[in-house]
Amino acid sequence: MPWTSSVSAWRTRPPSGCCSPRRGSGRSPITSCGGLRRADRRSALAEPSEIFRTHGGPGLPRAAVPAAVRPFFKTQGERDMKYRIATAALIGVMAISSLYGCADAAPPPAATALDEAVPGILRRARVPAVAVARIEDGKLAWTRVYGEASPGIDADGRTVFNVASLTKPVFGMLTLQLAANGRIDLDADLSPFWVDPDIAEDPRRHALTPRLALSHQTGFPNWRGRGDLQFAFAPGARHEYSGEGYEYLRRALEGATGQSMEALIEEAVLAPAGMDDSSFGWDERWEGRLATGFDEAGKPLDMAHARAREANAAANMFSTVGDYSRFVAWVVAGAGLPRELFADMQRPQAVHAAPVESFGLGWKLVRADGAATLWHDGREPGVRSFVLARPASRDGLVILSNGSNGELAMRPIIEAAVPGGAAWLRERDMEVWRYLQSVSGAQLEQLLQMVSGSPSFMAMLMHAADAALLQRSPLDSRDRAEASAAIEPFALGMVNGTVTAERAVRLTALLLDPAGEQDRRLVSAFDQERARAWLEALRVDDGTAAAAAGGAADSDLRTTVEVPDRVLREYVGEYRVPSASLLISIAASEGRLIATAEGTPATTFHPASQTRFFMKEAATDFEFVRGEEGQVSGIRIIWDASRSEFAPRVR
Repeated sequence: MPWTSSVSAWRTRPPSGCCSPRRGSGRSPITSCGGLRRADRRSALAEPSEIFRTHGGPGLPRAAVPAAVRPFFKTQGERDMKYRIATAALIGVMAISSLYGCADAAPPPAATALDEAVPGILRRARVPAVAVARIEDGKLAWTRVYGEASPGIDADGRTVFNVASLTKPVFGMLTLQLAANGRIDLDADLSPFWVDPDIAEDPRRHALTPRLALSHQTGFPNWRGRGDLQFAFAPGARHEYSGEGYEYLRRALEGATGQSMEALIEEAVLAPAGMDDSSFGWDERWEGRLATGFDEAGKPLDMAHARAREANAAANMFSTVGDYSRFVAWVVAGAGLPRELFADMQRPQAVHAAPVESFGLGWKLVRADGAATLWHDGREPGVRSFVLARPASRDGLVILSNGSNGELAMRPIIEAAVPGGAAWLRERDMEVWRYLQSVSGAQLEQLLQMVSGSPSFMAMLMHAADAALLQRSPLDSRDRAEASAAIEPFALGMVNGTVTAERAVRLTALLLDPAGEQDRRLVSAFDQERARAWLEALRVDDGTAAAAAGGAADSDLRTTVEVPDRVLREYVGEYRVPSASLLISIAASEGRLIATAEGTPATTFHPASQTRFFMKEAATDFEFVRGEEGQVSGIRIIWDASRSEFAPRVR
């Protein structure tokens, strides 16, 4: 391998004393609406300390994951061996002094953990970007943004995301504000204000109320599709998640008030929450700022549909992570609601016996540590979003991503950023399992077939089965711990193709009760034999595990992209590695970059994105970093998930 002679001269760790990433302002331009200067709304609201950025390509973000951050990463010995191999194969040089420059004040520990862990997680999950915001004591505490909003364009605090179903809590808060002001009654018949023509002759329409709509008890399907709107069951008979129910309520509210939803939300939610970077439906302000969605293979999606989105009570909200976080801060601080109504929002709203899901008013509910947690998630192709709000402790979390695998990154983020996050996730896992147990027969088989083709849904199923079955099985504690740790590599193996769909189907088959051939149901417990079979089915071999972790095994599986010659020419130059006193020369040739280091053989850098390249000889990535003026200022080498360094450009 080239450049091996200088290995011994290299440092094996980044410089000490570095405490935070390079900073970006995260400020959005001042805009106006309805004659009100939107920027003035923030005067009484806390701003995030900064927007911290790293640079990342589609599915290939940037940073390192030390052992202390997450329990599911490799041991120190395994990582050190991988590092020595990568160093020798690489250049024996490019130990690059990372994106982390020293700041005046240390960032919060949770944010630092994310800075180290998240980019590596995104790379393995093929998620281009994620934005994270933490709310503490009813105020927006800090914000982090990682990766690329679109190919070659960094995500930052101004990046606008489609938040999908995170629209619902915002609309829910509008409804509660109208109720607080006496403009509607949460338990009143909606039919005087709106009746959908499809159900005009159905007497059950008179049972529809705002309360039932906000808690998904209308009896409507999620969406009617191309057919007519129909009741699947009588209103209040059970829960069934329904965007149609929210849209029905929207039309009724507009009929009752004589105002559009957009005008109502502007007055009742956006203005008091201090939100100035959100819209319901497409807004021309988002041109050039909207994050491109990416599918499960890490390929960009056509975003033309986004510009045709119209206002909707259940979806089609566009926002930045900072702006949506101001909404959450407003909610956990009470949102100006009367105490009883605010408490009612957080209570389970089921009007039927033995509910298998828990919904409040506009929010999903999970109880952990004796208190209700408000939460919601959002899913569309190329969109995954999440919000958590805890009024009792006045804190919360917002995660926005532009990849269909985004949920694979959310669990470790929640664990790192939210006190008690792991326990909360376990409670949510149990909620998921209780819902799955309510599904049976052909519907269950169809559901499992769908889940086995999606890494995100498969991970959700595996975590639910782990909490409800495996951790309560006769296996010893070591085997139970191994089973939990095997979930992430299995899901990531589905992403990179080392775990096949057939293997996922075999795993899900272990959850089916063998006694229920005529009426398929999930098992209620794992005995020793089935628990052992589950563990064996989860286990991945060394090659699969390395590939899932982004190691050498997956370098041949990675695809390349075309980079314009003009961009390649911008990378041509010389870069100094201070820790090794080596000079790296970069040249461009036939859509690739050719790197040499002081008389050593040339090595080809293959483009994984417009800014990130990799070697096929080693599991090491090279990222070109631009300075404030847009000029290439250096290269960052990502050895693996645990280490990176920076080499400045000298010519």
